[in-house]
Amino acid sequence: WTTDESATSVVQYGEEAPLGDQAAFLDSTLNHSVNLTGLSSCTSYLFRVESVDTLGNAADDDNNGFYYTFQTKGVFPDIGLSDCGRGQPRLDSAFYGCGETVQVSLTDLDLDTDPNSIETATVLMTSSTETNGEWITLTETAPSSTLFLGSIDLGSSVVNGDAQLGSSAGDLITVTYIDEDDGTGNSRVATFTSLADCAGPTIENLRVTAISATRAEIEWTSDEPSTSRVEFGPTPALGFVVEDLDLITEHRLPLSPFNACEQIYFSVSTTDAHGASREAGGGGQQLQFNLNRIGGLIFHDNFETDTGWTLEGEWERGTPSALGSASKDPTAAYSGSTVLGTDLSGSGSYSGDYEPMVNEAATSPAFDPDGVSNLELILRRKLGVNTLDTAKISMQIFFAQVVWTSGTSIDDADWVEVRHILGNPGAADSVNISFNIASSFSSHSYGWNIDEVIVKDASQPDYLTCADCSGAPAFGGVAAVYDPDPCGATGLELRWESAPAWGTGADGTYEVYRDTTAGFVPDETNRIASGLTGTSWTDLSAPVDTPVWYVVQARNDEDCAGEGLSDGNDVRMTATETIFQSDPASVGQSVRVDAVGMAHVRLSWDPIPGAAGYIVRRSASPAFGSPDEIGTTSATFFENINAVTDDSFYAYRVFAVNACGEEGP
Repeated sequence: WTTDESATSVVQYGEEAPLGDQAAFLDSTLNHSVNLTGLSSCTSYLFRVESVDTLGNAADDDNNGFYYTFQTKGVFPDIGLSDCGRGQPRLDSAFYGCGETVQVSLTDLDLDTDPNSIETATVLMTSSTETNGEWITLTETAPSSTLFLGSIDLGSSVVNGDAQLGSSAGDLITVTYIDEDDGTGNSRVATFTSLADCAGPTIENLRVTAISATRAEIEWTSDEPSTSRVEFGPTPALGFVVEDLDLITEHRLPLSPFNACEQIYFSVSTTDAHGASREAGGGGQQLQFNLNRIGGLIFHDNFETDTGWTLEGEWERGTPSALGSASKDPTAAYSGSTVLGTDLSGSGSYSGDYEPMVNEAATSPAFDPDGVSNLELILRRKLGVNTLDTAKISMQIFFAQVVWTSGTSIDDADWVEVRHILGNPGAADSVNISFNIASSFSSHSYGWNIDEVIVKDASQPDYLTCADCSGAPAFGGVAAVYDPDPCGATGLELRWESAPAWGTGADGTYEVYRDTTAGFVPDETNRIASGLTGTSWTDLSAPVDTPVWYVVQARNDEDCAGEGLSDGNDVRMTATETIFQSDPASVGQSVRVDAVGMAHVRLSWDPIPGAAGYIVRRSASPAFGSPDEIGTTSATFFENINAVTDDSFYAYRVFAVNACGEEGP
């Protein structure tokens, strides 16, 4: 409060008269503020104020003997600090998938009429699809808890009284509670609104990466956090699955094990937190890629089968299972399911670790270097070795030649690629590679984990495409065709996603086919563009006011009878080039106004010929002065969220807009 001269600040307060508590600020001021502490939650208090100037003159205000009042707030489960007398409905999520269950909660102190009983309350659930809604009953969690819970399932149909709320993508899902006493003796309507999110996550920038002779990775991005799943196999029947249930937007899943140059079919799917999914490569439009081959290959082992390694002590071929000390063995092989390592089964005295005081090796079967003068060793490893111990790699020709030693402690966080130049084996026709671990008196760690061992000609690339014209590109076809300027001669624009893989080719380009018949067969007679390297193209020769259909195909860079292989997809889309649009007609008097859930103003109207969309404007004046544009839509309805609950006057008008942005009356 304020006074007209400097004075002290005193508040006398209590739950009932006479007021027994007091708080004061004794410095003189014109603007008075006193904090009251130690109050009880959800409690009504009476108070009066008093100020005394420097001469001892006092002034007080007790609301003419009736006292002023306030009510403290309370802290409620799932809500936090909130008014006690005001009913507060809540939904448990900001978004719901179509078919999900909506959990509803309500807190209202005034509903606790019997402290010994579990009581109930009713609320109205509405959606943009089922505007009349469904009344549901909420039940108190315990006597006097003042927290009421209930639920309703979202469905696709609208049947009043079926205890299901009809919903569609983009719907407003609203709970409405009619509070007969808001703590002040007045009634009020309380609402809470969420959205129906029925659309699956996008799958963008889908690509096959890190293609080797036995393994590849599938990567993509999504527009919202979602799971990752890839089904794959050597035939269109697929048969194998890898997945990651974490909700992420950058997706990557490894696929293995395969054989060099093998063709693998795959499909990708992703699901958001509300159960909405999207798939690429399914429904008859499966994708595929081809494995590469190793350049200058001399020896290769991915340990999926026993190829005759000599294993000493605790060396074994098996499945890693995160055993051992430090950061442990890996949880899975880098490629396939099995690796070469020390005590993978955990059968030693130090489970998963090499033992103290050992010197043990794993030696490959002999291989012929075939006259190559500069050998290179490439492998994937996860290695744990202590400072006093030694991990070693040797090449054995006539005697062991040390290629690498650890020299210090190592604890790889995950699989890492390592490379070692083995050099010139001379005239030898029999070479072995050996991995060794030597430990000190009391030292132990998880040791070697080895996968994808390759010995090759160092002068050759690691991997080469098979280039045998056996694998076509993977490509999803045209994704969109539209007229960027319906009132100008700008042509039709086509867009597509990049080809995830180019089959047995190293790269490729795109070709565009067009015809005025929907079922046309793409061939050289209707090919209008080729050699395209981007993911969009504008057809400047599209005929005006004539519907045309397009097919976009990917072709790799192989020489197969004079040209590369085409993916041959049959996805087609249509559009019409226009240079003029008639003005749309007026929406007129067809606009209807409804209050949905006692919360939102819903406007609906008849469809207008020639309209590409609609603009909704609102004014606070009956004469529609100074209107604001509050939204646009391509549908024939619009919901002004919470416009009913703010207790204001609004006038609305709807204007049809053509594809050129020109408004009707």
